[in-house]
Amino acid sequence: MNEKKTKNVVIIALCITLIFMGVGFAILSQNLTINTTGTISSSWDVHYDSFIDNTATGITATETDNEGTVPGDGITLDESRHTATVKFNLVKPGDAVQYKAVIKNYGSIKAGLTTFSTTLKDNEFITRTVTIDGTDATSDASNNILTPSNLVLSQNNTAEVIVTYRYNDVTNLPEFNKDVDSDGNNDAYEVTDTITFGFVQK
Repeated sequence: MNEKKTKNVVIIALCITLIFMGVGFAILSQNLTINTTGTISSSWDVHYDSFIDNTATGITATETDNEGTVPGDGITLDESRHTATVKFNLVKPGDAVQYKAVIKNYGSIKAGLTTFSTTLKDNEFITRTVTIDGTDATSDASNNILTPSNLVLSQNNTAEVIVTYRYNDVTNLPEFNKDVDSDGNNDAYEVTDTITFGFVQK
């Protein structure tokens, strides 16, 4: 009889223990529940903000009525605004054409300048200089940037690019290839160049 009572007491004790353990686990589970809501986002968007004719003498076409936000005749930006192509005419030695561009980082990711390239080949007739924030832009044979060596744009930062072309005073001038006044005779030397700067995440 005592043995039966002892078993009942043990069973009841176990049941009570299980009940307390269940309640304790529920309380503990509630205490450990952490609800969080948040969004982590970043964006990549580096491109030419503007690209305008900066020639004082007006040799090239004037900019559009949009105050430089849209390129004028002779200046073309690709759809992504990463590459600019310029086309202009030079008539006599000493003529010079200049463009001013602004590159802006609209994204939240830092962007470092890594490449620089142009399509106009070096020649004796035209001297081209390109500066970015006042430093000559140079690259190696693979277009890897040499100078400036450490240009990084944070969000909303800008860099100013100045591109200048000068018709050199040489004895043997190239043949004119453009009929500017449509009289059937070529009377200018048309030049085309494409300028591209490459950036990567920093």
